[in-house]
Amino acid sequence: MADAVSPIQARRWIVPAIRETRLESIELPPPGPEEIRVRTEASLVSAGTELAIYTGIHQGLTNPEARWPKLPVSMGYMGVVRVESVGEKVTGLEPGHRLLTSTGHGSHWLLAVPPSGPWPFWPLPSDLPASRLVLARMGKTAITSVCQAGSTVAQSVAVVGLGIVGQMALRLFLAAGAHPAIGVDPVGFRRGLALSGGAAASVDPTEEDAPLSVRTLTRGGADIVVDATGHAGALPGAMALARDGGTVIVLGSPRGAAPDVDFYSHLHRRSLRVVGAHDSGVGREVRENFPWTNERVVPAIVEWIRRERLRVDDLVTHRVSPEKLPEMYELLLQHPDKVLGVVLEWEA
Repeated sequence: MADAVSPIQARRWIVPAIRETRLESIELPPPGPEEIRVRTEASLVSAGTELAIYTGIHQGLTNPEARWPKLPVSMGYMGVVRVESVGEKVTGLEPGHRLLTSTGHGSHWLLAVPPSGPWPFWPLPSDLPASRLVLARMGKTAITSVCQAGSTVAQSVAVVGLGIVGQMALRLFLAAGAHPAIGVDPVGFRRGLALSGGAAASVDPTEEDAPLSVRTLTRGGADIVVDATGHAGALPGAMALARDGGTVIVLGSPRGAAPDVDFYSHLHRRSLRVVGAHDSGVGREVRENFPWTNERVVPAIVEWIRRERLRVDDLVTHRVSPEKLPEMYELLLQHPDKVLGVVLEWEA
């Protein structure tokens, strides 16, 4: 363990320019009075957000009024860490405590500990591998779609886009009582994972009439459709899978434009409800008619993973050293049929 009173050299992955990566070394001081210094066990790649930044298509990169992301940008936002040292005013945390954080691909971090109110991180059990627990942070992103859906028990759900956030959403809907669940994706490898995760059926939209298939499987269309593709142009196809009066939830951040949406025919005339479900939708405060907060959902997801009510091990296809992040970015871009969840193992 590092000396608690000495600075350390921390490593951080950044994207300094489009299609470029750099592993930087920075000096990290001891924690201040209301800080903790942590070391990373594992971090999870968020393929949608990180690849959008890496390839230059993320919203905000070219918008001078947007505050984030701006190059150079530190990459990642999901980590399992251990506390190394604590500031003199910090209570309730000690060296060795394990936490789920929104830190990214870096070896060490300084985290502020608010003197009152909820912490911006969550305690973790000591008896589960970090490569499993880090998926709970992706679960926080995915569960926003479940929260926005309203009723889920015995409701049919179709998840379009079976990357890691779509896979997590499908399994969380099943945990919340949805039935049947259908996975929609052109990649056979991903459809197979959806089936092994509990989906009743899968649909290849490049080989079959997806709306017809979903209507047949659900007797008229899915009650809930989750668009986890991250592509705005996929929204008309997602709406076509819903029953009249159904709910379409946009979970993957929609990058680009959807010029082919006929709002009268595709949405208005069918009385569809289209709702956004961003990661920030579940936050620190209770909102009117929306009781979910981080302090409610994250411990629940961790417990579901611990009890294997939410199975996630098969979603991690690559556990690699941090130095392989650039290689993993290219693999995710070029071979979605071979890779899904990528965990960087910092302690290995």
